[in-house]
Amino acid sequence: LEACERLFEEHDLIAQVVLPMQIFPFSVASIADCLSAAPNLLIVEEGQKFAGFGAEVLSQMSEQGLLGEIRARRLAPPEFCIPSAGHLEKEYLPNADSVVQAALALMGQA
Repeated sequence: LEACERLFEEHDLIAQVVLPMQIFPFSVASIADCLSAAPNLLIVEEGQKFAGFGAEVLSQMSEQGLLGEIRARRLAPPEFCIPSAGHLEKEYLPNADSVVQAALALMGQA
């Protein structure tokens, strides 16, 4: 939410957070209207990018022909074990700064 506010206030971009309430079984149809209305899709997850939930969302969107002209990108932590120290974990996981940077890069503004 902080990243959405910053994108609007600092870059005049409107971003929306979509948070599925149920991830299994998951059907992209429940959020398809919201996703297909946007020209860009940034999927942010705290888990690993490889075989992650974001990959499932993109896979279902592709299989159902919902991607169309949508530019999509995933943002996830680096491919290392999550640190157990709290301050290192905060640096490791996606945060408002990394979401803003990834969103701007997706739009070609970074």
